[in-house]
Amino acid sequence: MKTKHILTIAALLGLSLVPALPSHAQRSNPCKLAPRVAPSRETRQIQVEKYGIAFNIPENYRTRSDIKESYMRINVYSPSAFGLLECLITNKIPGSDDFWSSAIIISQRQVSLNLIDIAGEILSGRPISNVSNLTIAMQPAIRYNTSDGYSSSERAEFLFLLPTKKYFVLISVPSVLAAVDGNALAEAIKSSFTFTNR
Repeated sequence: MKTKHILTIAALLGLSLVPALPSHAQRSNPCKLAPRVAPSRETRQIQVEKYGIAFNIPENYRTRSDIKESYMRINVYSPSAFGLLECLITNKIPGSDDFWSSAIIISQRQVSLNLIDIAGEILSGRPISNVSNLTIAMQPAIRYNTSDGYSSSERAEFLFLLPTKKYFVLISVPSVLAAVDGNALAEAIKSSFTFTNR
């Protein structure tokens, strides 16, 4: 009689007393980051006519882009990271790829903001450190590090303006990559960055 009451209560509450079978269990993520593949010495040029820019990346690296009226983002992936991304897309597994991709971002600038102010606005007040001045494509630039407290989110960032001063350019490299290939990738992008609409 006691068992009948328990089953009746479970049915009313919509509870299942049947243990989860393996087929009902959440499947494990089949996507893994493959072993590192070194960036090739050969490069290829990425051109974005809309913004009049061009830069080089290693020949064996891949990109995905989102180019809109007043905003552009090009993510740059190593061969192993791109393989992971393709697996995630194929298997419809959601998630951010910010910690294993580098990015080149162009966005409209508020005219009154200088580079440090722009960095602060991008980061919504998160702290920046190791700020230094440099030149990229003959434009004044700053380099800085940022983090939200997690080692996987630490990034080295390079910020400068397009010659029109209406847009800023942000080159962002995760620190997790910088220790291996990220510095070389950032250097390849920075040293080859040109404006094609001059």
